[in-house]
Amino acid sequence: MNSLGKVLNGFEWDYEGTIQIMRGTGYQGKGVSRTLFLSPKLEDIPEQLFALKVSQSTNPAKAGKLTFRYFSFRFDKDAKFENLAPSEVTMETPLADVKNLVVSKMGNIPNAEISINVTLHGKFTNITCADGVFSIYDEEKFKSPDPTKSGNAPYYVKSDSIIRVHLKGAESQGNEYIQTTLSTTSVSDDIFAKSQAGKVWGEDDGDSAGAAPVDSTPATPVW
Repeated sequence: MNSLGKVLNGFEWDYEGTIQIMRGTGYQGKGVSRTLFLSPKLEDIPEQLFALKVSQSTNPAKAGKLTFRYFSFRFDKDAKFENLAPSEVTMETPLADVKNLVVSKMGNIPNAEISINVTLHGKFTNITCADGVFSIYDEEKFKSPDPTKSGNAPYYVKSDSIIRVHLKGAESQGNEYIQTTLSTTSVSDDIFAKSQAGKVWGEDDGDSAGAAPVDSTPATPVW
């Protein structure tokens, strides 16, 4: 299996750990995009999630170069996450070999952080808790005249909550994507916190804004 084929055909994987959902601008500057970030151990990541693509970025540091579809990394906690692939690999490289190469290069770097990034499709995402099914975001339930807040629930998943995420490969009109199912053995009161804006002296409290989009564009190659 390499990056030229249907890498998600029959793919399923379960992750259990902390999650983060970040909101950004949709394709061509229209609408909203949301990305689910997972933080598994490097060696536990399935080879399919090391699939590559040719970057369509306008950034000269990335344009036309091979990047990871789902995998990103950084070597310093204050740096941006990057997704450039090692120079040794091509689209024809077996994904098992891509994984082994990444593990060998990054496994001994003490400060290395990794992330699996999954685009969330659709207008809502739910999570099944011990006490019911709850919305994480929903563009029908949580409407807002402010496009930067549309769909935002008045609460969020705590950063230390342990969530089970089931990933499953799917296809629509010839394009592969990953379906996600979120669940937890905890009750909703344990994993959710209310969104609150910090007070500004001399002003009334305001609504909290949606999370800012993450810029994962690297400045220079790292491999």
